[in-house]
Amino acid sequence: MRKVDYGLGRFTTCDPLWEKYYAWSPYQYSLNNPVSFFDENGGVVQALDDKAREHIRNSVEVKYRDLVAFKDDGTVYLTEQPKVAPPIKDGDDVYTSNIGALQFLIGVEDIIEVEELPYEESVEVRQNGQLYSTRIQTWTGEPGNGMATFADPNPNLDGHVQSTDGKSHAYISSVQDTKSNGFSGIPTFGSTAAHELYGHIFRYYFGVSYWHTSTSKKPFIRAENNAKGLPEEDNTDDE
Repeated sequence: MRKVDYGLGRFTTCDPLWEKYYAWSPYQYSLNNPVSFFDENGGVVQALDDKAREHIRNSVEVKYRDLVAFKDDGTVYLTEQPKVAPPIKDGDDVYTSNIGALQFLIGVEDIIEVEELPYEESVEVRQNGQLYSTRIQTWTGEPGNGMATFADPNPNLDGHVQSTDGKSHAYISSVQDTKSNGFSGIPTFGSTAAHELYGHIFRYYFGVSYWHTSTSKKPFIRAENNAKGLPEEDNTDDE
């Protein structure tokens, strides 16, 4: 967490990613351009390839997609800050728009990487202290559309899948299902990115349940429908 001296108007701790910006002071904020860049804690959301950039842009509401931009290294930023309501926590749910969730994730202090991944490719994860390799798949072992892993163990949430590199990850399968995913119907790359980023990772940082259960499908349906431009109540689960 970065600390600021409000009297001096200066940060007293270094940007955790200062080594990526040698031309700038490690104590500066958002490349000395706070009008264009928002960087609350020094972390980033980063697209690892061009396809991931497209998926991130298509994960937010259509009217906000032109605001989503990328630096040369894939780091996401918003060209202007949208006037949307801040996230509101209500019990085991957090209400916000997709662009509001992305805006929040850009400000967390972890690095969040988004990547399109072939189903056949495995990633190393840790769960309940056990290290193992897994592909993007459902709990029944069938090919899945996406997968999220998390930077650090959250003591309030048991059993989550932890990354092994200290980053959070949203993996998007290079092949999306052609039948209903059980949430908002037939998935798109954008709706899957929304599912992983705003259904899982965003809720993880709020300390609320982010698993798929019969009582917690609404946040995933909401995020997917926002990306598809559908109203929340339009659940096409039976397609």
